Amino acid sequence: MMKRYFSTTTRVLSHVGKNPVNIPASIQVSSSLDKLSVKGPLGEEYVNLQPFIQLKQSDSDIRVSVLDRKVPQQRSMWGLTRTLIQNAITGVTEGFRVNVRLVGVGYRAAIENQQIHLKLGFSHPVVMQIPEGVTAETPAPNRIILHGSNKHQVTAFAAAIRHWRKPEPYNGKGIFINDETIRRKDKR
Repeated sequence: MMKRYFSTTTRVLSHVGKNPVNIPASIQVSSSLDKLSVKGPLGEEYVNLQPFIQLKQSDSDIRVSVLDRKVPQQRSMWGLTRTLIQNAITGVTEGFRVNVRLVGVGYRAAIENQQIHLKLGFSHPVVMQIPEGVTAETPAPNRIILHGSNKHQVTAFAAAIRHWRKPEPYNGKGIFINDETIRRKDKR
């Protein structure tokens, strides 16, 4: 019996894991068997390591490799681990920033006592606790800027805010993250 594939193009594997991760001078990196610790001016981040991940650290960079390149799980974790290490280094040096825009008549945001108060057209205001490690500011009533050293934490909180009013295609209203746009539909 012959296998039929959805696509006839050849598979191209990503080679992200082979690229070295540069370490700035202001960063301290230490690793154990199952964890990598990155300390910098904005805090400390940890990256959990699988048992088959191998790190080769020099003064200026870190190289990530795996025990067996032919095992699919190890290949997929190779590039992911390299990206997580890069994100940890970027987070403790520069930090991550996410812009949240509220688009709609009467949509407003305000920050009080480590909480974000959102008016989104409901009969009640939506109150969300700002997580530890994330700072928020509202330069305008319809804009929220989130800062933090952990990329996952900052973007997950932005997604939790967006969950209250996802952008809708008919009126173009909703909560947009960064440069997100939506294709408008006709109102037939």
